[in-house]
Amino acid sequence: MRLVLAIVVAAIALGGAAFLASADLIMHGHYYCDTQGAPPGECNLQGSYWVADRAAWQIPVAILIGAAGLGAAFLLAREKGTHAD
Repeated sequence: MRLVLAIVVAAIALGGAAFLASADLIMHGHYYCDTQGAPPGECNLQGSYWVADRAAWQIPVAILIGAAGLGAAFLLAREKGTHAD
């Protein structure tokens, strides 16, 4: 039973990681220019900011999800109890 559960956990983790790593990745960010209070054609530097691309956070989070899921599956498969499943 533990082996089946380990396989299910690994499949869910890898599926989720693959989905997140490939879902609508944008390989470039963009600059948000706040024009409020600024002269025409210029940006208000205090209200402007850089928006990171999705790949900058999606890929590392996908790696963490995959690694945590595979680690949990490994522990489930290896754990020895005092009772028979």
